[in-house]
Order: sequence, then C-alpha cells, then structure tokens
Amino acid sequence: MQSYTKLILSLEEYYRTIRINKDQVQAINQAVELVRINKEFYNSTSMAVFFSIIADFNVDYGDKNLAEKYYLEAKEIFIQQNDKEHPDYLININNLANLYSYNGNLAKAEPLYLESLYICKNVLGVDHPDYSTYLNNLAFFYSKQGNAEKAEPLYLKAMSIQKKQLGEEHPDYATSLNNLAFLYFNQGKFANAEPLYLEALSIRKKMLGEEHPDYAVSLTNLAVFYNAQGNAKKPNRYI
Repeated sequence: MQSYTKLILSLEEYYRTIRINKDQVQAINQAVELVRINKEFYNSTSMAVFFSIIADFNVDYGDKNLAEKYYLEAKEIFIQQNDKEHPDYLININNLANLYSYNGNLAKAEPLYLESLYICKNVLGVDHPDYSTYLNNLAFFYSKQGNAEKAEPLYLKAMSIQKKQLGEEHPDYATSLNNLAFLYFNQGKFANAEPLYLEALSIRKKMLGEEHPDYAVSLTNLAVFYNAQGNAKKPNRYI
C-alpha cells in the first residue's frame, strides 16, 4: 500500500508539470481505470487529487463529460475522507464550477463557487491571497451573466486584499484590474474602465515583459475598448 501511494503521488507531480496531447490523455484515461482495481487505495485523498488532475487534462484536451465524472468522483472521495478543507478539494470544486459555467449550467456552478469561497474564508482567512482568487472567480462568474451588482463588490474586495498582501505591481492585482475594467466596459462605463485597463497593461509590461501572453491580452483588451467607442486613440506611453 505504501509503495502504491508513493507511485500515485509521483504521478501527481509528473502530471502537474508536463504538457500532453489529446492522444496521451486518452491513454491516461485508460490507465486510470486500471488504478480502480486497488479498492483500498481508491478511497484515499491521494486518489482524489489524482482524479482531479486527470479531470483537468480532460477539460483541456479530452472529453468534458469525462472530466465532470472525474471531478465528481474526486469530490466524493474528499468528502468520504472528511477532507473538505484540503487545498486540492477547493481547487477541484472550483474547476468543476468553471466547467459547469462554461457549459452554461449556472445552477450547478454557483453553489460550488460559493462553497469554495466559504471554505477558503474559514481555513485561510479573509486576508489571504487565495481568498482573493476565489472572490475573483465568483465575481467573474457573475460578470459573465451581466450581474454587475454582485460582481463589482467582489472584484473590489479581491483587489483590496491583493493590494495589501501582494502589492500594486503583482500580476494577480493586474488581473483583477483587468477584470473590473471589463465589467465597467460592458456597462458602458468607459471613464471607469480605461484607467484600469491602462494600469493593468503597465503592470504586466513591467513585471512580465512585452513577450508575455498576459501583456498581449491587455493590448487586445485596449484595442477592443477603443474600437468599441469608434476611437482610434492609442494608450500613449503604455504601449
């Protein structure tokens, strides 16, 4: 049992760090079924984490229905092990919520976002950077539905935590700025959105560099922003 556990833990670390293609995901899915043979190990936290990682791969490269199955299976094992405060349980249910949100299943997504936020608050506290991440996730969920009334205070709270705990030049803070700018943009509050877009761009340029994908995202966001106003204006010195 101990050696088997070490094997799965090694696989977890391996799968967290590699890039794989769709054919490899299918092979991994077949291998997972073989793991189920060991019933003793199946009901363990390590197996739950493993299922969650395999679900992530299936979201990106494989079958989203199978991803849901693995997320739910991991969730059930975590609960059986009375391990709902495990960091990977939070990640698992948050990723499951993302999957439901992507598929338009909002009724299933929202309670999972709320649960992850609630657990993170109780375990880590309201000043922890991870709490700001879960605030951002819930805010983005509401933002996509056009529910600015719920999204805006969550974004502002996340930014307040990040500003205090991470600093105003941290990439996570830039992400929050960008998300809030997008919310204002969709509301037609252009005067509110523009300085946030520009600040996010400036942070990403300084901290990540001009070759980073997130910097390109900020440039694209600004281009869309100005184009929507029929304005050829460019964000001056920030570009």
